[in-house]
Amino acid sequence: MRHFCTLARKYNIYAVHWSTVGDPGEKDSVIMEWARSNEYIVFTHDLDFGSLLAATGADSPSVILFRTQDFCPTVSKI
Repeated sequence: MRHFCTLARKYNIYAVHWSTVGDPGEKDSVIMEWARSNEYIVFTHDLDFGSLLAATGADSPSVILFRTQDFCPTVSKI
């Protein structure tokens, strides 16, 4: 997903990879709380984030699930 942060910046979309702001081994709930508190959208291929949002009944942060076999932005069209 780091490649998507770089690609997003090309289109003037500010994006950060979680590993640049927090512990990569952190619980999903902590990542979701950070995103909510800092008004970020979670862009992920991990289904747990959508499930966590639904289970808590929270209205933020937004979660975008990216489902594909190849995560390389040079072959994935945005």
